[in-house]
Amino acid sequence: MKNRYTLLLLLSLATGTAQAQTFTNVIVENSAYDGECTVLINPANTQNVIASRNADLLFRSFDGGLTWQDTNMTGFSSQTIIGDVALAADQSGKMYFQALDGQYLFRNFVSNNSGVTWGTETAFGDVGWTEDKNWLTCDRVTGSAYNGRVYCAWTRRSNGQPNDYGYIFLNSTSDGGQTWSARETLDVVMNQLVPPIGTGLACGPGGSINVTWGGGTPNRIYFKKSTDGGLTWQATPVIVDNNVQPAANYYAGINHPISFSAQFTSLACDVSGGAYNGNLYCVWDDIRNGTDNADIFLAKSTDGGTTWTTQRINNDVSTRNQVVPTVAVDPSSGWVYVSYLDARTNLGGSDDSLHYYLAFSSDGGQTFTNVQVSNQLSTTSYIHSDYMGMDAINGHIGCLWVGGLQSTGSKMWYAPIQQSQLVGIAEEDSDKTPPLLLYPATPNPAIDFTAFDFQLAENDNVTLTITDINGRAITTLLSKAAYTSGRHQVRMQHSEYRLAAGMYVATITTGKHTASRKFTVYK
Repeated sequence: MKNRYTLLLLLSLATGTAQAQTFTNVIVENSAYDGECTVLINPANTQNVIASRNADLLFRSFDGGLTWQDTNMTGFSSQTIIGDVALAADQSGKMYFQALDGQYLFRNFVSNNSGVTWGTETAFGDVGWTEDKNWLTCDRVTGSAYNGRVYCAWTRRSNGQPNDYGYIFLNSTSDGGQTWSARETLDVVMNQLVPPIGTGLACGPGGSINVTWGGGTPNRIYFKKSTDGGLTWQATPVIVDNNVQPAANYYAGINHPISFSAQFTSLACDVSGGAYNGNLYCVWDDIRNGTDNADIFLAKSTDGGTTWTTQRINNDVSTRNQVVPTVAVDPSSGWVYVSYLDARTNLGGSDDSLHYYLAFSSDGGQTFTNVQVSNQLSTTSYIHSDYMGMDAINGHIGCLWVGGLQSTGSKMWYAPIQQSQLVGIAEEDSDKTPPLLLYPATPNPAIDFTAFDFQLAENDNVTLTITDINGRAITTLLSKAAYTSGRHQVRMQHSEYRLAAGMYVATITTGKHTASRKFTVYK
């Protein structure tokens, strides 16, 4: 076991930032070879922050994240710990650490002294299966009959054999981590390339426990809830979004400049008791706007998960990737926070520049402001990560990410942010959605149909024309059609217009603005 104190680094603001505020960036670890990391602010003492990353490193701070000590969690374990770290805490500050061990079982530990030492070792799962992708949360809702109960949702992945199954399971502990309940099966899918995977967990008012996940059936995010501490569940999952466009399979990467993406969800619930109490927020990244243009999407439910509406969170007008989002709601204020990796400054070619961003909302997710958190540029071509870290409580927001220059290697960074720093911050005009935005055509290339998504800043009349690459008119799909502000989609069936194989141009015109996109038809 070792201790290491890190130095505070205040770095100059990078070119092209989308903020007026420069945030403190602290190096937590000078050499972070794995990007999968998570962070927890102690609800009983916000100056105490713990963070973890694969495979078994734990970091703790007692000054709000300005200096850090580290330790190897394998030192507290009877088995070697190999990764998929997760953290939770109850209202009193009792902390929970969980990760996979060398047998692919979930190994759990408890700390009663702010993360200095860990005991109460337990494990669950079955040897011989691929247990994977766990997440933790603790019920800290005032008045909940299940206050203090800790929940773990996880995936048992199909091993790729015919008729193999993939599962979403949930376990819980109501005795401070000494014992864990028998697992509940929330989903089971047979012989799917993408297993049900990537659970988000959030406790809500009245002791509800809410779960989201993706995969299984392509193009969908699912939701289930229990209102009795996980004893019984909805019989049929609710579809959160049925237009999700993940990478071709779980292991496939999104093309340059970020070579990873997984259909992971992150879930948070407003338990502030304020105007938006009970709102649920689920985030993920997907490529519905183009294979090289992953965006961050947030689905919101205001009726306990019965219905959901989806919106795009990142505000860039580029066709670059935004990935690995995390959502949190400050239980003291109801402010909603979404953090993510962002490649909007990427210029293409050999440029693989990244920054870490934070989007925040003070009006229940109706509007978001995006700010750049990282002061230093990252140019890492490949970052292994299914998730990065963010937490928010009592006006304190903590962002944890991995990045760096290839010349100096990857580092783990932490930004301690106060809600007061965000009040009055406005996004730069260059990053706001323009009056007319025409997204890349999808799918592209296409065989049967092409979809055109466009976004209007205000109500307008829209004309959509299709020409060949030489400018010869093919058809007019819309002619001064009235549309309200917001995002819309028009689909064109190729057979209706007898489109030959080749390249075409779609052009949208409003009263004052025009935008065009090329697309290709295959036969």
